[in-house]
Order: sequence, then structure tokens, then C-alpha cells
Amino acid sequence: MEHEELWREFAPNGEAKDVGWVKWEYMKLDKICGSAHVWVWRRGATGDMEVLMQLRAADEAVWPDHWDISTAGHINVDETALEAAVREANEEINLKLDPERLEYVFCDRRVTEWYEEFRYVFIYEMIDELKFEFNDGEVDELKWVSLSDLKEWVGNSDGRSEKIVPHPPYYFAQLFEWLEKVGAKGRNGNEV
Repeated sequence: MEHEELWREFAPNGEAKDVGWVKWEYMKLDKICGSAHVWVWRRGATGDMEVLMQLRAADEAVWPDHWDISTAGHINVDETALEAAVREANEEINLKLDPERLEYVFCDRRVTEWYEEFRYVFIYEMIDELKFEFNDGEVDELKWVSLSDLKEWVGNSDGRSEKIVPHPPYYFAQLFEWLEKVGAKGRNGNEV
């Protein structure tokens, strides 16, 4: 039998605890877990901001065949949100993130029908072109989407042709605000 990861437990105030539970326990117990989300972005050929989107595998239990965050996953008992972000990027798409370049954006608390979690959201600028590999079977495809197209996907939930994993409007509002802010600056920190 494959070893199941122990997801780190969090207190209601967001403080990480030194205890973990297998994911199925979070569905039965009144416990809070945590996850790390990384939205990878780059400047496209015309200078426009593009965001890397992953297509969740068709056999995934949750949101199969939906476009989602560049890379994301739950925080294990022995790691921080930053460490989880780095690990998940490597596991899912063979992306070796430089932790010094990960930019923390926000944390929110989400309650689903399965469990409750704190979501730590980061952005990461892709500077070099890499060949991605789908290491753990969770991802079927990756594609770069312009920020304006992503906004359209999010805003047109009724008639869109692309299926996207839903997140609350405030989640995307904060994400888009940060992406626009960093996109307006060059690598030297000056306005573009």
C-alpha cells in the first residue's frame, strides 16, 4: 500500500500545528488543513502578461478536465506553505522554483463540502522557457493564457467554452490585482 501524506493541521487563527492527518480524516473530523497555490506568469512575446494554466487529469476525483492553478497542493505536516509550493511545482510539472522568487500574495480560509482549509497563494515569474513534464498524473496539459483571457474565463462562467475550477470572486480579484501590479513593473522594479 502506498504511503499517504499527512496534511498539516492548522488552528482557526491560521497557526500551523505540529500534527497531521491523512486527507480522508479531514473529511470526517472538524480539522483545518492548508494548501499552497502557485500562479506562474510570464511576459508574452508582445509584452502582455500570460498565466500558466493546468488542465486537471480526466481521472482526477475533483474537477477532472477543468483548467486550474499553475500548480497547487496541500501542506504536509513537516513543511511550510512555501516548502509545499516548491514541492508541488516539482511533483506536478517538474518546475524547480527558486523560493527567493516566490511572491506571497494572500491567504484565505475556505470551507468546502469535504474539508476546511487555509489557502496560501503565491505568484512566480517564469523567466526561462522550460520543458514541463507531468510527473504525478494529476495534470493532462499546460497552456499559457493571457491575463485578459483568464479574466474572461472567470467572468463568463455561464457561457464560457473553457471549464475552470471555481474560486470565489474575491480570490480572483486579489490575484488579478497582484498580477497587474507586478506586470506593470519591469524586472528592475520600475514601471513598464
